Amino acid sequence: MEMTEKQKRRLFQGTFETPYSGFDTSCYWIDQVDETSMTTQHLKNDVDINEIVARFHRTGYLQSPDAEPDYLDCTDFVDYQASLDQVLEIGEYFKSLPSSVRHRFENSPSSMVQFLSDPANRDEAVKLGLLPDLKTPDVSPVKVEIVETKLTKLLPPPEVSGEGEEKE
Repeated sequence: MEMTEKQKRRLFQGTFETPYSGFDTSCYWIDQVDETSMTTQHLKNDVDINEIVARFHRTGYLQSPDAEPDYLDCTDFVDYQASLDQVLEIGEYFKSLPSSVRHRFENSPSSMVQFLSDPANRDEAVKLGLLPDLKTPDVSPVKVEIVETKLTKLLPPPEVSGEGEEKE
């Protein structure tokens, strides 16, 4: 179906000045006759804020969603600044790692954090030097004996002079 000249002009009523305004646009037109709207109109009142507020004023009841609400205990969450500080600290730690380790995580600190979050990766993290090896102790144990003799119990403590030397 061909559009008449009157219909074509009606589509171009709102014009404005552009660098291309000198060109003849009479041969161009938009054909909207055969297109059907994909907008569903039957839900218009359910999403219109004016209708929602008016319904609340009439009934005093706000329509609840179909799903049951979730309640969470949020008392253990850290604040925004603490979270940012932690992200910056992880980024600085990641930058201090050798390039081979950073390459293992594709130069992404978030990949490293995700890797360290999985307990199955503990052995590899120890090999990479990211976590301490808890199987071997850091220091060797030392045997300490306290020996007390009868003589140390009977003698008075030595006198100390002002210069930190003992008097005899």
